[in-house]
Amino acid sequence: MSIWNKVLVGLIIVASGAFLWLAIDVLGTQEYWRSRAKDYEKKIAPLPAEIEKDQYGDFQKGCEGGVFYLQTEINKLTLGRGRVWYGCTPGRLVDAAKGNLTVNVPQVIGDEPGGGAAASPPPIAVSTVVYIFEQSPQEGPGHFLGEYRVTQVGQGQVVLEATLTMTPELQKYLKNSVAAKQTWTLCEQLPKDSHEIFAGKTRDDLAKILPASVVDEYAKDGKKGFERQLRDYHFLLKSYDRQWAVLAEEKQRSTRELKELQSTVEVAKRQLQTLQDIQVVLEGERAEARRQFKLVQDHLKTVEAMKAEREAEVKRLAAENQTMADQIAKMWEAAAQYIQQKTAIAGQ
Repeated sequence: MSIWNKVLVGLIIVASGAFLWLAIDVLGTQEYWRSRAKDYEKKIAPLPAEIEKDQYGDFQKGCEGGVFYLQTEINKLTLGRGRVWYGCTPGRLVDAAKGNLTVNVPQVIGDEPGGGAAASPPPIAVSTVVYIFEQSPQEGPGHFLGEYRVTQVGQGQVVLEATLTMTPELQKYLKNSVAAKQTWTLCEQLPKDSHEIFAGKTRDDLAKILPASVVDEYAKDGKKGFERQLRDYHFLLKSYDRQWAVLAEEKQRSTRELKELQSTVEVAKRQLQTLQDIQVVLEGERAEARRQFKLVQDHLKTVEAMKAEREAEVKRLAAENQTMADQIAKMWEAAAQYIQQKTAIAGQ
C-alpha cells in the first residue's frame, strides 16, 4: 500500500469520526426539539378551551367573565348615557364666578377608559349641554365640575358657560382643576344610578370612591334583603341648584336688611349721642338751677330769719306802744280828773 493510500485511509477515518460526531449531535438536537415540541403541544392543547372560555365565559357560572359577557355588561352600563368626550383638557378660565371657560377637545381619541382604538370624537354643536368630570387624578377620585352649555365651537376647542349657580365650592374645584391641568371627561348626560354598578366592591373599595356618609348604604346594598334607594342625579342637581338660588336670594335679602339695620343703628347712635349731649347740657343747667335754688333757699332762710326778727321787734314795739298807750290813757284820765277838779273848784 502506497503512502498516499495510507493518507487517504487516515483522512477517511478522521472524516468518519467527525461525521459520526455531527450525526450524534443532530440526533441530540432532534431529541431536544422533539421534547420541546411535546411540551408546547401540552401547553397549547388547553388553549382552545381557554380561548373559548375567555370569549364565552364559564357556562357553569352563567357565562360570567367572558369577553361577550363583559361587552354586554359594558353595553348595559353605557346604554342611554349619551355622547362622551374623553381626554379633554381645560383651556382658559375666563370667569369662575360665571363659569365661563374654554375646553380643548381632542381630535383623535385613543386613551378612553378600557383602551379603545383611536377614533374621531363625536361632534359638539352649539347649545349642547355637557357635564364635566375630572378623570380620576392620582391623589383621589375626581370632582364633578358642573353643568355647562356650549356657546362657541372652534377647531379642537369649545367655549362653555355654566347653566347652574357657581357656588364657592364649585368655583374652588374648577380653579384647582384648571390650575393642575387635569384631564376632563365631558358627558352629554349625567350617569344613571344602578345597583349593579357597585356590586362586588368591598367596603374599602367603596370608601376610596364615595363620600364617607354613604359608604355604609352602598356596602349594604343587595345584602340581607337591604336595597338602597336609587338616586336621580339630574333631579338632585337641579333641586340643589334651586335650593342654592333660594338660599343665595335669602342671603342677599338678609345682607340688605342687615345693612339697613346697621344704617338704622348708626342713625340711632347719632341720635343717642345728640340726646347724650343734650343730657349733658341739661345736667349742667340742672346743676346751675340747683345751685341757684340753694342760693334762693339760703336767701329765703335769711329773709325768714330777718322776718322773724322784725316780727319779734314789731311785737316788742307793739307791746311798748301798748304800754305807752296805757300810760298815756292813764295820764289823760288823770289829766281829765284834774281838769274836772279844777273846773269844779273854779265854778264854786
